[in-house]
Amino acid sequence: MEPDINVTEDKKNLKKEINYTARSLFLYELVMFSTVVVCSVFSILITMMRNRNMSDSDYDAFIASIGENAWSSILGIALGLIVIFIYRKKELLKNDLTIVQNKMTTSTFVGLLFIFMSVQTLFGLIGMLAEFLLNTFGYTMLGQIETATATSTTLSMFLYASFLGPIAEEIVFRGAMLRSFQKFGKLYAIVISAILFGVFHSNFIQGIFAAVVGLILGYVAMEYSFKWAVLLHIINNFIFSDVMGFLIKGLSEDQQNLITTFINSIFFLVGMIILFINRKKLFIYLRDNKSPKHQYKYTFTTLWIILFIAVNIFLALDGIEKLT
Repeated sequence: MEPDINVTEDKKNLKKEINYTARSLFLYELVMFSTVVVCSVFSILITMMRNRNMSDSDYDAFIASIGENAWSSILGIALGLIVIFIYRKKELLKNDLTIVQNKMTTSTFVGLLFIFMSVQTLFGLIGMLAEFLLNTFGYTMLGQIETATATSTTLSMFLYASFLGPIAEEIVFRGAMLRSFQKFGKLYAIVISAILFGVFHSNFIQGIFAAVVGLILGYVAMEYSFKWAVLLHIINNFIFSDVMGFLIKGLSEDQQNLITTFINSIFFLVGMIILFINRKKLFIYLRDNKSPKHQYKYTFTTLWIILFIAVNIFLALDGIEKLT
């Protein structure tokens, strides 16, 4: 029996598009990572040349300060975005970041915000469960959890985490990636861009959180516009991370945990109620926009997707340490 020409052609076209898109994402991440590494090494060499008699404690403090300095990361995303602009060419500005589908109302946005923020509770539960399971085998990923929940301590980190990072991530994932995949189906584009967004974080716990919120951000960008996804992302990073972290930093750890747990519980409860009320609309949307299962199979057997996922899993594994 001869193979279906249409199916074969669809598979070829999808794999070609996915490989091309994933390659651009891989290069974006490579440029970002390389920029940070080069800047850090250069900074260390210059400092050591200027301070040849630096004590071990001063050296350790200097190395720690590098992790709090995000100027190299800001430069990295700027250079990385050049890759995305080259990849998408005129489409990025003419279509990806400007297309508007439906009008966003205040009530809709508030509802989406509650659903978006409800994922924080899921993030906390998964983090605790994962840490418990790892501890039973003598390992910990507490460092990854602390990295994912840390607030900014410098101006550069604040600018990067609260504004520039979210904007860049939305340009890449809800702009270029989402619209590149849209030709293969709305739901497919939302799901794949969300998974890649999660993998991109190179952090098992944060990656799960990012993938779930990526589904929400993808839906917002797809059905409303890119700018609303950016706003949701900034509100999460700026208001509910940096600002709230600053407001409660003077409290005890127990008080901080109580406040964050209370706020996250409210968001979770209201978010679940909103989802329950709109469950029929959600099921209809999923039914009407689903893509053939073979598309997902083709996607995760393409070379550049496999390479992108493998590299980020390797980086994430580096964050799992033995208990001391």
